Amino acid sequence: MTRGSVKIALVSTKTSLRTLFEAVEAVKRETGVDVNLDIVYVHDLDKLDPRDVASRVAGADVLLVDIRGGVPRHVEEAILGSRARVVVPLVGGTVTLAYLRLGNLSGEVIAKRMRPLDFDADKLDVSKMFKMLNVAEKVTSALPVGALRDWRNFIWLTKYWTYWGRRNLENMLKLILSEYFGVEAHYDEPEREYEHCVLLRDGVCAEGAVAPKRPAVALFLYGGMHFEQGLSVAKR
Repeated sequence: MTRGSVKIALVSTKTSLRTLFEAVEAVKRETGVDVNLDIVYVHDLDKLDPRDVASRVAGADVLLVDIRGGVPRHVEEAILGSRARVVVPLVGGTVTLAYLRLGNLSGEVIAKRMRPLDFDADKLDVSKMFKMLNVAEKVTSALPVGALRDWRNFIWLTKYWTYWGRRNLENMLKLILSEYFGVEAHYDEPEREYEHCVLLRDGVCAEGAVAPKRPAVALFLYGGMHFEQGLSVAKR
């Protein structure tokens, strides 16, 4: 990392990242730090030169991993060999949790103490997972020092990503810069967006009940990290 710049590499299955790019630009303006975001799309891995992928991943200051299912061997080797100060698995179970590198927190140690999980909806009860995270968050927030603070930060980073939205993604970036790169940046706790609202045709998200004046059709959208992808389909 050179002075005033941070290189972030994201390995992701997501293809709708407009809000993330907007968040990066907002954080750059607010902090004055040149945040360089490089996206490695999982669906393009078979088209990319493995050496190029390894170089992009290994050379990052911050590595964010958003992979469901198995991780290609050459990508795993690049992640494990990365010089990144911060490595955060944003979703999934112990397969990617082992990559975690966050201050005094080691994902390899945590993964060995947990039962194997993967990102399979038939095996993983997401509601129970978040209940456990909420309990752990309360404990670590009561005494946010050392490894406990890093554990709280990890929980917050995963929630920022899962809840999605411009505010959460900005706070995710500012937490990383503030806690691990010495940048003066204020960040707030993760907060759900688009959880209970009606998205109107003009793009406004209305809270509460909406009574149409004539028969209407409503589409239910997932209000988390895949909101943008669902929205593009709904608009069509």
